[in-house]
Amino acid sequence: MDIRDAFRDVLNDWDRQGPLYNDKETQMAVKTLVERAEYFHNPENWPVMEYTDDFKRFHPQDSALWEQLFTLAALKNQSLADVLCFLRGSGCELVPDAKYGYAIRPIIGGHGFKSHREYEEMRKGLALYSSTLVDVLRKLGEMNHG
Repeated sequence: MDIRDAFRDVLNDWDRQGPLYNDKETQMAVKTLVERAEYFHNPENWPVMEYTDDFKRFHPQDSALWEQLFTLAALKNQSLADVLCFLRGSGCELVPDAKYGYAIRPIIGGHGFKSHREYEEMRKGLALYSSTLVDVLRKLGEMNHG
């Protein structure tokens, strides 16, 4: 049984006022869960995090996208947002991608990375978050491409 099935069973039992409805431990667990859901639905309770686009002065074209990406990533995993912020600050851009919504591309030379090798070394930190990164890049694509 997965978590969705378990929640469905609890809700169905509550509709029938069955054994789970009358169980004190289940009532307390549901009350706690409802309180947590209400708490996190209020934007005032969201984690305070501010990510600035330090590369904006060199590459302003996609700065708004990066700021959206930082926020989406931070809501999933703050460490991922930290890595993305570091990569952007070192010289990356976001480009539309048919498969993933957006892709991260290094800017080599100028104010960006000295070499593709340097970028490859720095992007290794993303490996820990690959599935979450794909999710947030797709979400960014949906938000900006409909």
